[in-house]
Amino acid sequence: MRALAQCITSRQAKGIILDEKTVLFSVKNCIKEQFGQQGEKNIEPLSWKKGIISVKISKAVWSSELWQQKEQFIQCCNQKFLPERPVKKITIYS
Repeated sequence: MRALAQCITSRQAKGIILDEKTVLFSVKNCIKEQFGQQGEKNIEPLSWKKGIISVKISKAVWSSELWQQKEQFIQCCNQKFLPERPVKKITIYS
């Protein structure tokens, strides 16, 4: 089974532009990678517009956790999943 990053790279090589749904799926995978299954349950990506990811947080502790690790999270998204459509900023909603 091919890795998600390889699939995205091959889509981009063919000139296919990633839509918002694909970007949010990639962000969800990065959440799972960085914060585990509990993070995946408590951090939900809502939208992606012009490099800004909006996420909904279920508990304040996850808001704090994401805020402390936001630079690493953005770097994870940009390196592994979204090299052609980079994330510039995260907006957190509760």
